[in-house]
Amino acid sequence: MRYHLLIGSLMYLVNIKPDICFVVYTLSQYMVELRSVHWIGAKHVFRYIVELVDYGLDYVRGDGVRLIGYTDSD
Repeated sequence: MRYHLLIGSLMYLVNIKPDICFVVYTLSQYMVELRSVHWIGAKHVFRYIVELVDYGLDYVRGDGVRLIGYTDSD
């Protein structure tokens, strides 16, 4: 039951953290036949998310702000 809650929480976080989408989708396929390796993997993903909580972009209002983007089309 706790595995279901953890996967449900990770599925919610996929909306704001799309880099975990593949892992969460793969782990969610093992809801019926859960093994310890799946539980360990789910906790690893959750720890990854917890470590990144303090990272982000901080936008402050000001006159000198310019947004510049670059791309490599090769």
